[in-house]
Amino acid sequence: MLQTIGVSSLEELIGQTMPADILLPEPIELEEAYSEQEHLALVDQLASANEDVMTQAKKIADLNNKIKEYEKTISNLTKHENVKCEKKTESKEEKPVKKVRRKYTKKYFN
Repeated sequence: MLQTIGVSSLEELIGQTMPADILLPEPIELEEAYSEQEHLALVDQLASANEDVMTQAKKIADLNNKIKEYEKTISNLTKHENVKCEKKTESKEEKPVKKVRRKYTKKYFN
């Protein structure tokens, strides 16, 4: 093919077709190429790491949702507690509310 276009080597062809200011003065030093099996093993390893990250992200999202539910429940209990405190001023009345709060804490975080 080189003889057909009138050049003796690839270097000569590149020298005639490429502008000199974009050519590198020295060849690029590249690492040895991976075999197909090595490349597939690397891709599998990266995919596995990605699955691990996605699993952890899902667990974090689930925990965040549980925290939001817990905060909403606490907010509702606090409103309920304030109503009880307005009606009855004895400190003994606050204890049942605290027990309920512990119950919800166990429900959402165990």
